[in-house]
Amino acid sequence: MANKESYFIGGIFAGAVIGAAAALLFAPSTGDDLRTSIASGAKERWDDLQDQVKEYGHSLKNQIQDATDTLTDRVNQYRSEIEDKINDIEQDVDDDFEAFEDEFGDVLQDEGEADSKEEAAE
Repeated sequence: MANKESYFIGGIFAGAVIGAAAALLFAPSTGDDLRTSIASGAKERWDDLQDQVKEYGHSLKNQIQDATDTLTDRVNQYRSEIEDKINDIEQDVDDDFEAFEDEFGDVLQDEGEADSKEEAAE
């Protein structure tokens, strides 16, 4: 029986040593140390978050600027093409009007004179 008691006492002693070691490893710091540690960790996380937000903001700004530049270039290109088409149409209308005047100008002038003569006769 003495043998069983020695194992029991040895088990209690070993358990106490293991428990004390675990308590030292996992024991929380003092209140001040714990608050300082939490505050320090929170500040680091906050600073990291701010850096990430700034980086994302710069990236987004660059993307928006690139899109704006591309859109501006396209608008200018389309505006130039539209202006060229308008000028072409104006020139075609002017040419057609001159051709019309050349072809029918005498007829219109003759009719205008005839109308004037009729009004004078009345």
